[in-house]
Amino acid sequence: MNVGVDFTSGMSWSLRSWKNEEDPSPGVFSLEVEEDDNYMYEKLIIRIKKGSEIY
Repeated sequence: MNVGVDFTSGMSWSLRSWKNEEDPSPGVFSLEVEEDDNYMYEKLIIRIKKGSEIY
């Protein structure tokens, strides 16, 4: 399992919660790596989403 960014290809990997134990469709929580604007380091952030709104 990977969480991160491949800087060569630009591909990123994240973790997403399930809606519930029986329904594996994407839930409201995700764990993603976000690049800093100056690309000097990465920030690990937790995004909480409800619909399309990010908190």
